[in-house]
Amino acid sequence: MKKENLIKVLNQSVKFFNSSEKKDKFLQHFSQIFKYVYLNYFYGNGFDDIMHGIRKNKIGLIIIGIGLISILFPSILTPIIFTADGNDEDPAPGSDEDAGPGSDEEPDPKDQIIAATINFCPKTLNLRSKGKWVTVYISLQEGYDVNDIVIESILLEVLFRAESSPTEIADYDDDLFLDLMVKFDRQAVIGLFGLEGNEEITITGSLADEIEFEGTCSIRVINP
Repeated sequence: MKKENLIKVLNQSVKFFNSSEKKDKFLQHFSQIFKYVYLNYFYGNGFDDIMHGIRKNKIGLIIIGIGLISILFPSILTPIIFTADGNDEDPAPGSDEDAGPGSDEEPDPKDQIIAATINFCPKTLNLRSKGKWVTVYISLQEGYDVNDIVIESILLEVLFRAESSPTEIADYDDDLFLDLMVKFDRQAVIGLFGLEGNEEITITGSLADEIEFEGTCSIRVINP
């Protein structure tokens, strides 16, 4: 890859977490990625699973991109980070970068993350359990259909993929909204926790039109 192309990739990466809310997301997922690599190296299917997670996780691509730039071109890393677009010049009047709050440009729907309601079963996770699965029920905000969810895109804590089967769609909680039922490897999920207490689990995924969703639920972890 040419040097100017690498610079362009890094510029886009920096812009991604340039806002405060995305910095929090970046820092949260940074630690999860290293946990993911560790778990798969020692307990999972090794390199194949690691690369799958990186491809599915945009934050992982950002970290790898920055790492490559810092190794290959250390002399250009600092000025790029301090000028997110790699250019100290002011944007030209009338350009896209000069567009203010009154710009008519509409956001791309694919850049939006829609809300999902997540129910986790069991509500109490026993770290000594030898069971095979945990079950997750996913429902989407009004206007979106769980039938459009791509099963292969569903991740737990950006680390573990949902099993391709069994899956089922029904109104499990009798709220008049359909839920998608998927399962995850119980032992892999148990490996995320070392202590008792209340924990949050985040489920992410995407629809057939590439719109992404995210939802969080709370569970209790015990180690009797």
